[in-house]
Amino acid sequence: MLPAYAVADLGWTMEQYLSCLDALSAADLISHDEQTLYVCRWFQTSPPTNGKHAAGIASNIYKLDSPKVQEKAEEEFGETEWGAQFMGNPSIASR
Repeated sequence: MLPAYAVADLGWTMEQYLSCLDALSAADLISHDEQTLYVCRWFQTSPPTNGKHAAGIASNIYKLDSPKVQEKAEEEFGETEWGAQFMGNPSIASR
């Protein structure tokens, strides 16, 4: 996510946007860097529903450019039933 797009969409200044990002991050509601944003605990409400779904999510997590955001998303993905199963045995995606 490019900050300039968010600022334009919200009609905020860059300072307002960065201040809000800092507050959300400090409250552990998001994990982010300059180009990537992850909503913490996303998988609590939107978990994978089967092995193929888990494989697709994992594929996208592994493509993230931000090691910090990738680590947080992967950790929380692994806390889900299908995420944990996939991480332990990726072949479940072909069942």
